[in-house]
Amino acid sequence: MTIQKVITGFARLRDEDLNTFTQNILNKMTGNTNFVTPAPALADVETSLKDYQAALAHAKGGTKEATSLKREKRAALEALLRDLAAYVQVTGKNNSTVLLSSGFDLRKASTPIGILAKPVAVKIVPGPNPGSVRISVERIAGADSYIFQYVEAPALPTSLWHTKAATARTITIDNLTIGKEYAFRIGAVGSDPTIVYSEVLTKFIA
Repeated sequence: MTIQKVITGFARLRDEDLNTFTQNILNKMTGNTNFVTPAPALADVETSLKDYQAALAHAKGGTKEATSLKREKRAALEALLRDLAAYVQVTGKNNSTVLLSSGFDLRKASTPIGILAKPVAVKIVPGPNPGSVRISVERIAGADSYIFQYVEAPALPTSLWHTKAATARTITIDNLTIGKEYAFRIGAVGSDPTIVYSEVLTKFIA
């Protein structure tokens, strides 16, 4: 079986190309019945893109402050695009036509190595700021990246999980509601489209 994977190498795009690339994603996914509940919301991506466009235009003046702001806005936009790519990857269910309808490109087909192991060594500790947590998982053999999901507890079959994707095995999740309990789970992404999630762990946010 051929494995279809969304490309997430946005860092290689030039500044203007990232602008064009993101706008194409928004055009393709707006009203796309293959992706009815994008996460993050397209409105959030559009807002981030506008912030980046403004910073990009201002940076042409050449000041260090303007360039620093442009880099900051670019990093924020890239983070949202990675999360959106993770949503597309999971929702697309290895259908190349569906995946391509999102506007994202696909990697060259790879040979599957099988379903990856279930993450078992998951740690959740308080993050650096109030309302944040730091989540880590031991390396899963064959994993190209990891999907970190969270939702207010209790996690139900109908719950809509928030998703963050990263190539790193440790991430920080911010802007959680202090005093509430959240449920967390992690899945490893490899050549096989099947994602096996860890057991659901819960933690009160301080």
